[in-house]
Amino acid sequence: IPKPVGKYTNDSITLNQDIVFYTNSISGNNEYSFKKGSMINPFEVTVDMYDGYLMKYPYDEYSAYLSLYIVSTAKDSSGNVIMKEIPAVKETNFLTSINGYGVESVKEVEHSSGYTGLLLKLERTYAVKMFARFIMLIFWLITISIIIVMFSIVVRKRKIEFSMFAFLTAMLFALPALRNMQPFIPSIGCLSDYTS
Repeated sequence: IPKPVGKYTNDSITLNQDIVFYTNSISGNNEYSFKKGSMINPFEVTVDMYDGYLMKYPYDEYSAYLSLYIVSTAKDSSGNVIMKEIPAVKETNFLTSINGYGVESVKEVEHSSGYTGLLLKLERTYAVKMFARFIMLIFWLITISIIIVMFSIVVRKRKIEFSMFAFLTAMLFALPALRNMQPFIPSIGCLSDYTS
């Protein structure tokens, strides 16, 4: 939520002049106008994610670029609109609306009097990573138990029982369902499939 400070507010809540925010949103509104005497309401900006590879799930990371240009608008004595650039304070706090992703870091890469360019680094949330690791561990434990059963049959010459085939057949159908339980997992062939 942008918050007015300094000479742009009298009470740290409402604006004492008209202000316009310009963003590089790829959908929706790119211009947000706030009138004198109003509060700056939260607004949503949609940016592209790049420099990432979905098939590295759950360790995929992405970058996003957010540009913000802030100006104040006022009329001079002859009625002409004057636009004055406003510097942005560098304190930032972002939330993502993409489930399973979080903003890892925010770095200011460009800055001029009214323009700010922010580089956002996004990655899977800790909960998604931990659940994916848990599923990978279960896959390994199931695989080891199947190897032990096969070792018991081949090396120890254990009698083959119907329940062994039922167990192996159940695993054949259970593993894909277990794999698809992972949150926000892409199609088959991602990194978690190879590591588990």
